Amino acid sequence: MLAKARPIQVLGWSVAAMLAATVLGLAVFDRRSDPLCATRSQRALIQSELARNPRVWLVDLAHDIHVAEAVILDALPDPERVGVRGSELPAVWKLLRQRADLVLALHNGKHTWRVRGSLPELTLVKRGDWHVGEDADTLSGRISILDVGVIYAMPARREDDPAWSVIFLDRGGEVLFQVAPTASAATDRIEASRAKQELLRSFQALPQVCRAAG
Repeated sequence: MLAKARPIQVLGWSVAAMLAATVLGLAVFDRRSDPLCATRSQRALIQSELARNPRVWLVDLAHDIHVAEAVILDALPDPERVGVRGSELPAVWKLLRQRADLVLALHNGKHTWRVRGSLPELTLVKRGDWHVGEDADTLSGRISILDVGVIYAMPARREDDPAWSVIFLDRGGEVLFQVAPTASAATDRIEASRAKQELLRSFQALPQVCRAAG
């Protein structure tokens, strides 16, 4: 009995080895070197979850499936977001400074701080950091360009969202802060729609993140 069973056992081991090799091969094929970008399997999973629950908060979805928030944004369909590298911070900041009625939301763990008004000037200081505004300004501080990994512009996904928002994420793919129009600036729907389309076109003219890799 043992002698007759041995070829079946060897065949079972061979099949198991082939399956393991196939899974490993798919994992290697699916893997990206850039942690800010979604793999094919992640993109498929995220789009499936969004189709099932279109109103889900993106940060909640990122937590539920254990990925960085940048991966969720990358997996959104093209019309719903445009992403550029963090090195495009000066160009993006210049675009946003053209608008007066803005809200900057700073995220720190579970806490969010909001500052309303126009964005102050951005100037380069030592070690590649950017100085924001002056001490007398409502908003002032410093941004390390080395910590900004990717910047996304996206239109509203939900009825209660601002018409558009610009999201700044760190190199680990987590949200640092975001900028959006104030509620009063969004009352004119025609103007809000025009501003949204103009912003997306401006982002599309900058070097894109992730999509070039496939």
